[in-house]
Amino acid sequence: MTRIWTLGAAALLVSTLSACSGGGGLTTASLLGTPAAKPQVDEPTERALHAASISARASKCGYNFNPTRLRESYLASEAASGATPEQMTKLGQSYDFTHATVSKQISSPEEYCSEQRTREVSTALTKQLAGDFRSPKKPALPQSAGWWDSTGTKPLDREDIFNPRHSR
Repeated sequence: MTRIWTLGAAALLVSTLSACSGGGGLTTASLLGTPAAKPQVDEPTERALHAASISARASKCGYNFNPTRLRESYLASEAASGATPEQMTKLGQSYDFTHATVSKQISSPEEYCSEQRTREVSTALTKQLAGDFRSPKKPALPQSAGWWDSTGTKPLDREDIFNPRHSR
């Protein structure tokens, strides 16, 4: 009977260890806060969402440009980069939906179009009018954000723990 238990425990251990190295979603990197370095990929859908949101924001902030021509220019650049007809249909739909949604969300252009936002929109719109539809880089992850992250924490103080009035 003990031999069966030993074999069962060994089988459980082997299956657990193989599950850890099998490429599942839970990794030591996700637990320890050391993200694996992945190259940032500029997806066509991200470009469509970014281009449409900039077009809608620029329209609301009063920029003088042709939004229809900008949409056609964006879709032409995607077609030139090898998008299939099915992808082109989806990208057009994503662009139109995002443009309409962002336009509806900006109910008061006077409040939305601050000086800083106007500069951001102007810069992005200028790039798009020049044919550069790349989406902006996403901010980098923090160096350590895992469960055992100790950055930004202060060391334990005995007086503070056992005499809370001491810290007041």
